[in-house]
Amino acid sequence: MDIAYVDPLLQIAAVGFLFTMFAVAGFTHALNLVDGLNGFSSFIAITIMVAFGYLAFQYGHADLFAMNIFVAVAFLGFMVFNFPKGRIFLETRERIVLALSSLGMRFYCCIESLIYRLGPS
Repeated sequence: MDIAYVDPLLQIAAVGFLFTMFAVAGFTHALNLVDGLNGFSSFIAITIMVAFGYLAFQYGHADLFAMNIFVAVAFLGFMVFNFPKGRIFLETRERIVLALSSLGMRFYCCIESLIYRLGPS
């Protein structure tokens, strides 16, 4: 995060894990709150996945980039049916899958950076 006081705290495994769980729960509940607003939850999901995809592209993670773009395109398809008049809503399982996929991407990036820092054995 490049914040002088936060980075050392997030490097502690328990603190980083708790922060990640808090962020995933917050993301899931935020999508739950805006789900009834005619496609707004889809727009938020697309924005987050495109942002993650951009970061993955910047750091050379082609697999994460592809996964983020696939999820964004899937939500774009969902938004086509949902935007004008909110015909369908995200179920709890879709919100949890989206939150867990973002959690998985975060863990993958953390593990990759840890392996890169430790170097080959």
